[in-house]
Amino acid sequence: MSHLGNPQQAGLTLLISATTAVAQIGSFESGTRAFRSGDFEEAVEQFDAYRNEHPSNPWGHYMCALAEQRSGDLEAAAADYRRAIEIQPALVKAHRNLARVELDRGRPDSALAPAQQATEIDPESAQSWRVLGRVHHSLGATEEATLDYERSLEIEPADGWTLNNLGYLKLQNNDAAGARPLLERAAELLPDEAVVQNNLGVAFERCGDRAASAEAYARGAELGSVKARASLTRVWIGVDRPRGEQGDDAVLRISQKGVRSF
Repeated sequence: MSHLGNPQQAGLTLLISATTAVAQIGSFESGTRAFRSGDFEEAVEQFDAYRNEHPSNPWGHYMCALAEQRSGDLEAAAADYRRAIEIQPALVKAHRNLARVELDRGRPDSALAPAQQATEIDPESAQSWRVLGRVHHSLGATEEATLDYERSLEIEPADGWTLNNLGYLKLQNNDAAGARPLLERAAELLPDEAVVQNNLGVAFERCGDRAASAEAYARGAELGSVKARASLTRVWIGVDRPRGEQGDDAVLRISQKGVRSF
């Protein structure tokens, strides 16, 4: 009797194992394609299939959580980020995104620990310091938030969102002069973000530059900011008249630059 067993059965077993492995890899690749195309529900389904076959692989849980986060299922995303962290405690992206999810859930207290952990794991990550700044800001710890944002900018001076966040914090602290250069730079780096343009408009307005604020609000309104539209309407009333132009003509010039639906 052969000790090699049935070669046909062995071949069939090998084929089944190979097919299963390909299917598992395929589910991860399919999830990645769905995620990149914006089909987050399909991505969740594919990554869920992958992680069920690979429960000890942190990336299956992480990618499933990321897709759930994008689809709006924040509770499921938080649970899956935590599962990824349990498997691989040093997975900094999972800590950082868990903090973001908890912020989006209105739970800054729950966001603090993962945000702090992210900066401890990778202290040279500008994103991690920015997220910690957001958490401290949400908790009302403005001094800590300022230090976090400044640390982020030391690492990455051209981080547009950190510039915006720090500028917004300064606006809240009635420091429009300090906010203005930060928000001007943020608007250069993120020209298509309505919230940045709106914040810049507020800084200009509080600094007394109504014409510049109108242009920023106009750009924000064009990008879909309801706040910017309301602010633009208010600022138009007091736009300074440039030499050689009537006030209404100056307003029309500004509106044509930035707002197509007004």
